[in-house]
Amino acid sequence: MNKKLFLLTSMTIVLTACASTQKDWQGSGHLRIHQNGEAATNPRNFVDVNWQDFSDKILTDNHKRLGIEASHVHDGSLRIVLPSRLIQKNHSISNKATPLLKTIAEKMTANLALRAKIVGHMTNHKQDTLNQTDSLHFAYHTAERLIKQGVFSSRIEVEGRGSIDPLVSLESPRSKDINRRVEIYLYQLR
Repeated sequence: MNKKLFLLTSMTIVLTACASTQKDWQGSGHLRIHQNGEAATNPRNFVDVNWQDFSDKILTDNHKRLGIEASHVHDGSLRIVLPSRLIQKNHSISNKATPLLKTIAEKMTANLALRAKIVGHMTNHKQDTLNQTDSLHFAYHTAERLIKQGVFSSRIEVEGRGSIDPLVSLESPRSKDINRRVEIYLYQLR
C-alpha cells in the first residue's frame, strides 16, 4: 500500500510541476514551448527556403566544372549530387568540395528547420555487401564534414544504397563514374 501511495504522490508532484510552468518557459533545450504545447521558438529561424536562390549560390562555375549538380525534387527538397571525381579511394570527400559543404552548413545553421539526408551510391562492380558498405562510407564521410562545419548530427540522416539505384546501365566504364556518387537532399521541416 505504501508503494502505491508513494507512486501516486510522485505522479501528482510531477504533474503539478508540469502544469505550473510559465507561459514562455524556455527549458534547457533548444526549443521554447508555450504552456498550450505550441512552439515558441523564434520564428525568424524557421523561414521558408528559396531553393532557387540557394541553387544559384551553390552552383558556381567552379562547382559546375567539378560536375556538381543541384535540382528540385517533387517532394519539395533540393537534391545536390557530388560526382565520383569528388570521392577519394578511402571513401572520403575531396577537399575540392569544401566550399560547397561550407555553404550547405551555413544555410543549415541559419535555418533550424533544415535537415539533410545524405545518400551514398556505388557501382555494381563488387559484392552487394561491399557495395552497400562503400556507399554508406561515402555518405558518412560527407555527413562528418557537415558536422565539422557546425551542423548538429541530429539534423542529418545517412543512408547507403549500394548499387541498387543506378543512374545509367552498367555497360561502359563511364557509367561506373556516373553511378558512383553522393546525393545530399536538403529539406525543411513543416
